[in-house]
Amino acid sequence: CDDKTGRVTKLELSNNRLNGSLPEELGNLTELTLLSLEGSRPPNYHGCTETDLGKTPLPRSFYSLPKLQVVNIEYACLGGSLLDAFGGLRSMVELHLHGNFLTGKCSLLSHNPCLPLPSAHAIILC
Repeated sequence: CDDKTGRVTKLELSNNRLNGSLPEELGNLTELTLLSLEGSRPPNYHGCTETDLGKTPLPRSFYSLPKLQVVNIEYACLGGSLLDAFGGLRSMVELHLHGNFLTGKCSLLSHNPCLPLPSAHAIILC
């Protein structure tokens, strides 16, 4: 939490055995700059360990977090399709999606003029 405002700025729940889907209320965390929900890579690269979001998609509210800079949801067993709404994440500089069950075109992110890719240090999709 931010010391001055008391608002949540970082949500680090990696390898915390999260199960189920992410709530739409995630979008209420408007000061969020970092979201880390990554799980562990399974030994055979199949299935889910530690974090299992049940192949559910990111909630629509996720795509409107104005200050979100870093997202690590590798091996979280996230599903669904990548949305054009990633362009709304104008502060994004780092995105880790590897090891999920996502569909859609990876080029969606790398060719989106709204995403400030020149300042990105890591865009990991596959």
